[in-house]
Amino acid sequence: MAERGTSLSDLRKMIADEEAELAKLRARREELARDLGGVAQAIVALRGTEGATAAAEAQPKKAVMKRRGRRMARGKKAAAPVKGIGLGDAIMQVLGKSRKALTPTQIAEELPKTGYALKGGHPATIVSMALGRGKQFEKTGDGAYRLKK
Repeated sequence: MAERGTSLSDLRKMIADEEAELAKLRARREELARDLGGVAQAIVALRGTEGATAAAEAQPKKAVMKRRGRRMARGKKAAAPVKGIGLGDAIMQVLGKSRKALTPTQIAEELPKTGYALKGGHPATIVSMALGRGKQFEKTGDGAYRLKK
């Protein structure tokens, strides 16, 4: 903490130093997360689908942030890939095979056929959140989604 009488330029330098250190720490965290992802893929490769759960559990837990009195999970993994594909890719496969737009519930029901195993109590909610983040999906008027053309 800065002492009383610290000049404005000293405070700015302290802030800049702390921001530089924070940037280094974030870069290190990303590097470690990538390394852990490689380990998780190796586990899945060795153990098959039973290793997917262990690999998902090995992923680092992201910080939980408080906002307006409610806890919001940041980047929490709610699903585990079985074939090494991400949730967005699995949703793209489901929508790509469908001739019509699908609701999040319908997509969640079709995901296991792509090799993606959703875990958690609310798969349609997980899918809905992924659809909202994905720029490759568009919502139709009836609450269903399709791939953007």
